[in-house]
Amino acid sequence: MLSEEAGFVGLSFAPGIGPMRAKALLKEYGSASASYLAKDSKLKTILGLKIYDSFTKFRKSFNPDLEIEKLRQQQISFLTQIDKKYPKCLLQIPDPPIVLYAKGNIKLLNRPQIAVIGTRQPTAYGISSAQQLVAGLIKQGYIITSGLALGIDTVAHKVALKSHMPTVAVVGCGVDICYPRSHQVVYNEIVKYGVVVSEIPPGVNITRAGIITRNRIVSGLSKAIIVVEGARKSGTMITASFALEQGKDVYAVPGPITSRQSDGPNYLISTGATPITSFEQDLL
Repeated sequence: MLSEEAGFVGLSFAPGIGPMRAKALLKEYGSASASYLAKDSKLKTILGLKIYDSFTKFRKSFNPDLEIEKLRQQQISFLTQIDKKYPKCLLQIPDPPIVLYAKGNIKLLNRPQIAVIGTRQPTAYGISSAQQLVAGLIKQGYIITSGLALGIDTVAHKVALKSHMPTVAVVGCGVDICYPRSHQVVYNEIVKYGVVVSEIPPGVNITRAGIITRNRIVSGLSKAIIVVEGARKSGTMITASFALEQGKDVYAVPGPITSRQSDGPNYLISTGATPITSFEQDLL
């Protein structure tokens, strides 16, 4: 008999399932274990022929219980949607992760978080703004969440760590993989003092799709997001879009109209985002 946690892990590892198809399966079959083991015609209707065929082949060679044992040996936590420790805020978004994998202190995931995000190529103004904003947010008691990317994300994580405060890093690959590799020291510190999380199963490398799923989790975990710098068309703006869809508050740091990196924040402000006017601004 398959346990519920094994059912969730199986669905999480299965190629092509994803949060929305998993949501439909859970609604139809009532549990993760029943969804994972389903073989009736309804399964084909929900998944579509191509995904149904790949899922059927996948189940023949995948052992969820064995995978759970591997996770425990690697000291990787896994939170299913029925786990009491699963972040409650993620259950409120339209497409919650089937399983959230983590390395580090999972208790942080249910503490109040603010996401500080931005470009991979920040200006001196952007770096200074992010540093001072994070320092102010920490004083207000918030956990800083970001995406461990180059630029503003890393600045946010580093300020939190330097302040001897934990931080949450959401990654677009398995939590056992450090990307980019140049962030190994920061990654190790976050695992030790904070937590690295992902819905991508361990062992899976970074992809564009993984980065997009990461962005929605960054906003999903947070009470609000702050956009420091970013181009009008960028991953930062994708995260802002997710935040708006999820009903989260969006703040932006205004910048000079001569700076391309301020195009994104300035646009957000022009469409209703709250401008950051003080490093000690009370956000909520």
